[in-house]
Amino acid sequence: MNDAADAALASLAKRLRLERPLAFLDLETTGLSVENDRIVEIAIAKVLPSGDVLRFSSLVNPGIPIPAGATAVHRISDEDVRAAPSFAVIAAELVRFIAGCDVGGFNVAKFDLKLLAAELARASYDQALGEPRVLDAMAIFHRNERRDLAAAVRFYMGREHDGHRATIDVDATIDVLIAQLDRYADLPQGLDALSDYCSGRQNDWLTSDGRIAWRDGAARLTFGKHAGKSLQTMLKDEPGYLRWMLDKDFPDDMKRLINEAMVGQLPAGPAA
Repeated sequence: MNDAADAALASLAKRLRLERPLAFLDLETTGLSVENDRIVEIAIAKVLPSGDVLRFSSLVNPGIPIPAGATAVHRISDEDVRAAPSFAVIAAELVRFIAGCDVGGFNVAKFDLKLLAAELARASYDQALGEPRVLDAMAIFHRNERRDLAAAVRFYMGREHDGHRATIDVDATIDVLIAQLDRYADLPQGLDALSDYCSGRQNDWLTSDGRIAWRDGAARLTFGKHAGKSLQTMLKDEPGYLRWMLDKDFPDDMKRLINEAMVGQLPAGPAA
C-alpha cells in the first residue's frame, strides 16, 4: 500500500468532483500490437467519489512466450508468469472491479483500453468496459507541451529554431537526429535496426506486423485462435488455415513466408 499515492488520489477525487469511480489503469504486455499481443501484468487504482481508494493488480500468464525485447522493458519473464492465472481466470473479478468506472492513464486511450477490450472479448466479456469517460495524461501532455521540430531543437540543441522553410527544417532535423544518437546510448546505430525501433518492430518478428515471430526456437503465429502454434505444427494440423491466410488481406511478407513454409522452406530464425 502506498499511503502517499492513495492520498493523492483522494485529493484528485475532490478536485475533479467525481460523481462515479475513476480507475487508473496500466498494462504490461508482450508487445505493442493491440491485436496480436497479450497482457502480462495489470494494475488498477480506483478512487471512489468519497475519496476511498481500492486497488487491483495481478501478473497474467499470456499463453504465449514473452519476447526478450518486452522483458527488457518491464522485466517480466516467462518464469515470472508461469504460475500466474490466465486472463480468462481473472476476467470476471476484473469486470466487477471496473464496472461503472471512468478510466485514467497514460496513453490509455490509444493502447491500454484497446488491448484490455480485446482481452475481455477473448474471455467472452464483449463491451464490458462500456463507454467510460477517459482521462489520458499523455493527451494533456501533448496538447500543452509543444512536440514539434522547434521544441525538439530547443530540447536537444539548446537553441531556438527559425524554421518553416524546407531547407532549414531538413538541416535542423539532421541535427536533432545526431543529438538523439549521441544522447541515448541504447539507440540502435544501424539503419535497419533504427528503422525497426521507430516503427515499434521487435527483434523476434519475422513479418512486418509481428503476426509471425520467432519464439521458443520456432516461427509461431502470435494472433487468433492458433496463437503460439509453430508453422511446422500448422502445416501438419491446420494447413487449411494457412491457405485461408493466403487468401486474406495480410502483408505480402507474411504471405511469402507462408508460401515458402508450404514448400518446405521453414524460417531458420530472425535475421541478424
